[in-house]
Amino acid sequence: VITRASDGTCIEANETYSEITGFTHDELLNQTSLQLNIVNLEQRQAYTRQISEQGFIYNQEMTLRNKSGELRIVLGSMEIIELNHESCVLTTAIDITERKQFELVSSEAAAVLHSLHEGVMVVSLDGTIQRVNPAFERITGYSASEVVGRSPKVLASGQHGPAFYAEMWRAIHEQ
Repeated sequence: VITRASDGTCIEANETYSEITGFTHDELLNQTSLQLNIVNLEQRQAYTRQISEQGFIYNQEMTLRNKSGELRIVLGSMEIIELNHESCVLTTAIDITERKQFELVSSEAAAVLHSLHEGVMVVSLDGTIQRVNPAFERITGYSASEVVGRSPKVLASGQHGPAFYAEMWRAIHEQ
């Protein structure tokens, strides 16, 4: 999106920015992000101050509100450019909302895994141990560094026959 530096009025926006914000190209033109409630006054002032002090913003996480009121997290960059003898701000934004949500879910899952009292071993489809929890380490006596990246065969005690392991792998691949 390109906005006038003097007042923040949108003079051009591409399809990606329209998709992120939910506004059509025509709805964005001649409006400011404040008028459309994409950012609030505090955010606009902070971005303006940063650009004034540093000359640019590069790959900063920014929160935008789209047309339906949903918050979107973008990786934004902004810089002053000269366009038709006028100072403008060129803003690029990559929507990372889903990635941030995945990171949150992953960190929550890791916290749950860590707090379980049962030993848990996470195995990839190729049969490599990806992660174990503290209870696993306590129960088996193996540290994570000893087993991660290895096959679960490292745990074979010799007390179970081939049928046991065949059933275990069948259950892993099913789930």
